[in-house]
Amino acid sequence: MKRNDIKQQRIALLSLIKGYKKTNKLIFAEKKERLSRMSKEESLDEYKALCAMWEGISNKTGIERVSDLNLQILIRRRQQFDRAGKVK
Repeated sequence: MKRNDIKQQRIALLSLIKGYKKTNKLIFAEKKERLSRMSKEESLDEYKALCAMWEGISNKTGIERVSDLNLQILIRRRQQFDRAGKVK
């Protein structure tokens, strides 16, 4: 692989990581704003919905389970990119 190709790939990867970092900040700010406006009842309802969703995922088998595992892998990869973007 040529040196220029590696340099361009590195620049593209760093740009992608910066984009993930910026997106994470925006999502966190939006989530913080939304959650701050919630009542205790709304918050509890959302928590119960998340628990129900988790129970539904954990009871899946076969291809549904594989899809969920794939989603978990993608989430972990995004977290790794985010951490890599913070290290400088």
